[in-house]
Amino acid sequence: MLNSDMKSEIEALRWVLIRRSVLGIVCLVFLAFGTLRYASYVSHERQREAERLKREREQEIEEGRKQNGKLDNTPATDAAEILAAA
Repeated sequence: MLNSDMKSEIEALRWVLIRRSVLGIVCLVFLAFGTLRYASYVSHERQREAERLKREREQEIEEGRKQNGKLDNTPATDAAEILAAA
């Protein structure tokens, strides 16, 4: 009888451990997918930001072309060097 009770307790403990390990594995899978999803989101946001900056630069260049160089965008140090050379 004692042997039978011991076997039942061992079997119950095995099932508890199996349930906990399965739950742990499921949690790890969700964390892994969540991390991959977040990394994909961040990557797409960076790509969108880079494309936006590229479009802004292209617009600035186009505006500069439209003004035919009427607007001076050189830094002050370059202007000082040009004036000193003259």
